[in-house]
Amino acid sequence: MKITPLHFVFGSAGFLLSLICVKTNAQTDTLWQKVWHLYQNENFDSALVHAEKLRELALKNGSDLHLTKALSIVAKVYRKQGNTEASVLVLYDLLETGKKLNNPRAEGSAYLDLGRIFYDAYDYNVAVGYLKKANERYEQANRPNNQAIARYHIARSFLKKSQPDSALYFLNQALIVNPPKYKALTSSIFNLLGWVSYEKKHYTTARDHYRRSLQYAGSDRKKHAVAYHNIGETYLLEGNPDAAKKWLDKAMEIKTSLKNPALMLSTVSLLAKLHEQQGDITTALSLLQEGLEAVDKNKVSKATMNALGQISSLISRFPQASLPLGKLKGYLTTYDRQYQALKNQKVTLQESSSRQQLQAIAREYQLKKAAGLEKEKAIRNITGLVIAGIFMLTLLLTRQKKLSRHYKNEKKMVAYATERLQESLLINDSLKRSYKDIHRKFNEDDKL
Repeated sequence: MKITPLHFVFGSAGFLLSLICVKTNAQTDTLWQKVWHLYQNENFDSALVHAEKLRELALKNGSDLHLTKALSIVAKVYRKQGNTEASVLVLYDLLETGKKLNNPRAEGSAYLDLGRIFYDAYDYNVAVGYLKKANERYEQANRPNNQAIARYHIARSFLKKSQPDSALYFLNQALIVNPPKYKALTSSIFNLLGWVSYEKKHYTTARDHYRRSLQYAGSDRKKHAVAYHNIGETYLLEGNPDAAKKWLDKAMEIKTSLKNPALMLSTVSLLAKLHEQQGDITTALSLLQEGLEAVDKNKVSKATMNALGQISSLISRFPQASLPLGKLKGYLTTYDRQYQALKNQKVTLQESSSRQQLQAIAREYQLKKAAGLEKEKAIRNITGLVIAGIFMLTLLLTRQKKLSRHYKNEKKMVAYATERLQESLLINDSLKRSYKDIHRKFNEDDKL
């Protein structure tokens, strides 16, 4: 074949385009690695800034994989920061993007985080619904580790619903699919299996599961501390204070080294119970007092509420060993308002207002997205037609010599292509006008 100047031009253009694509992909990969590193190290503010940059770059370059990754991290960061509404909006964006790209992994990621949000909002029925959808999508995507994570969270939800048998089923299913190399998740699954046995008051079996959790915990000291704490609690409930103290002391040693007072407080409460059982009320109160003084007064947790409840109970039953009145009033003043607010919030959420609020956000989001989605669809269709037109013209130019004898026919072909292009643009305008009708049918199969 004879090489013409036209061949050289198009070959050079293709080579330059490939170089640009390689450079762009490298930039996107580098930015993603930075985003993931920041998120893993809990530098959430910087992770959010760079994830938004990644989203813009992915949209500009048409990198669907990095777009879904960026959306996932943005949603996770918002959730970590307590901005639930923003997280939900981004998750619905991720869900729609996954559907458009036929990417079940992205859909699974959106459903998983939605399930966890509803779990945090005490709406466990809705949480289970989303988490089961995550499990299905991850199975379609052949992501066994992600499947195991979804099943683990389904089990947590069933435990909160006081359905330990259902939790046990999904935990066993999680163990079946989770690949052996993901030991941290295996450790968490065994820890939750211990919780199932604990709820059934099968304390010996619970300890066996907690010990299995330790075997897979590796160097994760927090997992070790949690397992030690849980083993100590089973011994305490069985009335074996010596064994309980041995394990609780091991948990406290690690928690103290982690310098996390909030994490320590749960073990402090168990040690206080142990001293109460032994009749040492003064030491029990002292432990609770020190534990409460160490935690952040602006962050009320379940452990904080439990410790306050213990102090109140001890003072009412043993007034001779009570704390100084001023100290007690200080605790009540610091925590009472936040404690009541947290209780009221939990009651409200359990009455399913959380579900209504979050679904209202979702509906509003879908309405806002309607015009933008159709605009994007129209642009993609037009772009495709333009590319097709350019490709046709390129073929015509490369075959110019062969078709020179058929000039009249060639002219007719170009005119026909132009006419079809204009006709397609008119069709796109018609689609845009009728989009509202199409949108009402959009995504109905995923309503809960």
